[in-house]
Amino acid sequence: MQALTCSLASLQAGEQLFGTAPQIKTWLLLAVNEPLTAQALVDNHLPEPVRAYVNALQKSIPGSRVLLIQQGRSRPGSKVSFFICTNHNREPLLLEYSLDDYHHLLELDVHALASGAHSQQAVRQEPLYLVCTNGKRDACCASLGAPFYRRLAALEPQNTWQCSHVGGHRFAANAIYLPYGIYYGRLQATHADEFLYACREKQLLGEHYRGRAAYPAHVQAAEYYLHQQQPGLRLDALALEQVQETGPQSWQVNFRSGESAAVYSIQLAAGLSEYEVFENCGKSHELSQKTQYRLLA
Repeated sequence: MQALTCSLASLQAGEQLFGTAPQIKTWLLLAVNEPLTAQALVDNHLPEPVRAYVNALQKSIPGSRVLLIQQGRSRPGSKVSFFICTNHNREPLLLEYSLDDYHHLLELDVHALASGAHSQQAVRQEPLYLVCTNGKRDACCASLGAPFYRRLAALEPQNTWQCSHVGGHRFAANAIYLPYGIYYGRLQATHADEFLYACREKQLLGEHYRGRAAYPAHVQAAEYYLHQQQPGLRLDALALEQVQETGPQSWQVNFRSGESAAVYSIQLAAGLSEYEVFENCGKSHELSQKTQYRLLA
């Protein structure tokens, strides 16, 4: 009999995926060699000044998230990869820096770079695909994330990275498509080809869409419903124009198309689920209801 994990319990309950991405506007990604621990940002092999610096950055840059990433062990003396991604506007930005060692990170004015004071040479044209495989944090992330990562890395080795905890163990396998900050969940190795195709074509993979991290949860849900109603819309063709609260836990969300100047209006409401699920496999005794969204018009 299969053990009831947090991911299986969520799936069996029919919990909605969309509207579950944490809201993040700036990503700071630092490559490491050592295996990730349960508390990767504070329990790692980084030099103490660097560890303190990256944790201070997450606290001082509003809406930011630091992730440790890896592609397997690198050779001694190899460069250290560091990425900055901002996705709070219609034209997200991904910057890449190759450092001689970790201490050179202390020389970067990350606040200024994240605010737009960067050289054109630092702009990365290729996307990044991050897959949470951190089994030390939750078993589902390893058992479900690792197979998806291996398949995706085989198809796109230069752009695919394992990463520390991204939020939402019960939606494993979780992946993030940067620079757009799109969260996907419940991915299996067999989904790698369609995942890559959707990202390359800048289409939404609706069945696995958790949300665009730049948006609050109800706007993520509105974007999901919009793509359900208007399939084929490109991720880079839409801009959030207006969000209006129309009642308790109900909203009207307007998006504008940059291609046709059309305005799409989504009306939706939220309420608590009838079922209860647990957040992660370590808290299987703590059940709670979850916010669910429904399309009104």
